Amino acid sequence: MSSSVISADEVRACLRAVMEPNLQANVVALDFVRNITVTGAGVSFDLVLNTPACPTKETLKQTCIDAVAALPWVESVDVHLSAEHRARKRDDPKTQVSLRACFACWSSWRTYKLGSIRWVQFV
Repeated sequence: MSSSVISADEVRACLRAVMEPNLQANVVALDFVRNITVTGAGVSFDLVLNTPACPTKETLKQTCIDAVAALPWVESVDVHLSAEHRARKRDDPKTQVSLRACFACWSSWRTYKLGSIRWVQFV
């Protein structure tokens, strides 16, 4: 295993201690940390948040910098902030609402289904 892979693993392990306060999980588990690059004593990586309007983005960035800078061999840390909206899958059953279940007891309601779209018509 090359030293850059070991170093990247060290950086990733160090960043597991950084928690996202709103989601109550570490930034590595949330897949916020990407493209870790180690060049000599310098480390750079992307911090990809789930929204560009994240209220804690600057604090989170500084916490990541402080965590990585604590490694004895690191002299410089460069973090690139970006955001990526992660929508739920359309076929995810958690996002589908079954109107048939809501109105099953009402005989005057008819439910129609076209693909994954459902609507109700009052007769």
